[in-house]
Amino acid sequence: MTESTPSPGALVFLAALAALAAATLASASPTRAAGDDTKECSDIADVTSLSEYWTEDRIGSTTGTEQSEPAPEDEGSGATVAATPTQADVDEHPYDKAGKLVYTKPDGTRWHCSAQFVGSGSIIMTAAHCVRNKDDGRWNSNFLFLRARTPNGQAQRVEAFGPATYRGFWDGNLIRWDYAFLRTRQASPVGHMPLRLTIPDTSFEAIGYPGAHSNGNRMMKVTGTKGQVRNGTVQMLGNNMRSGNSGGMWHSGEAIGLNSSHLSSRNEWGPYFDGAVQDLWTYASNGCR
Repeated sequence: MTESTPSPGALVFLAALAALAAATLASASPTRAAGDDTKECSDIADVTSLSEYWTEDRIGSTTGTEQSEPAPEDEGSGATVAATPTQADVDEHPYDKAGKLVYTKPDGTRWHCSAQFVGSGSIIMTAAHCVRNKDDGRWNSNFLFLRARTPNGQAQRVEAFGPATYRGFWDGNLIRWDYAFLRTRQASPVGHMPLRLTIPDTSFEAIGYPGAHSNGNRMMKVTGTKGQVRNGTVQMLGNNMRSGNSGGMWHSGEAIGLNSSHLSSRNEWGPYFDGAVQDLWTYASNGCR
């Protein structure tokens, strides 16, 4: 039997059919089908004046954000007794680079997390779950960073905007991608924390504004040790700060991680800082380009 070669016209028709099928499949795919490492940035407009909106009464009424859904399947072996957090002196390094981050959710409720200047005096780092909803990706807004916030309300008021995260955070892998960077309209007068990857230290300190120990009004610190490292996450043993400490850095002279989530009352989990963290920082600092 002699094999026949399709005519040029038939080839064009088959190519058109293939393109149509691909387009149909693409249109049927859910929005969340993009890769975990897709960078996303919010362009939601804030209220006209953040400084006027964020009165002391509104700041005082915020609820500390908490996430208790760690990616690892179990805690494994670890600290049996958590360390006791103590108050940090916000006039001293490195605590003067950090502060309280207040914001509103799409439903209008007011919340707070922790954040710090990292890599630049015009970029702050916090947890992704502090800037958007973990279930549907909706963005929070009206971010005001209160650098070196004290119980009596003293702080540098820094307007933050354009939060950037990876799509993977709300696409099913919460902890691994639970970090975000925001640009600021006011610069840090005290510098910033260097960003360090691969969490090389075995002992380090966590900071934040936890409601569990100070009702979210004082920056607290606690020293712990590195536990399990797996699936893009890392465990900090002995860190029992909760509710509002989210986004506060883990440091040992450099920012090497952050408070993300917990399963037990004595340990904390965070994202493992790899090259993707540096890439997202660069994306945010370039205006989400």
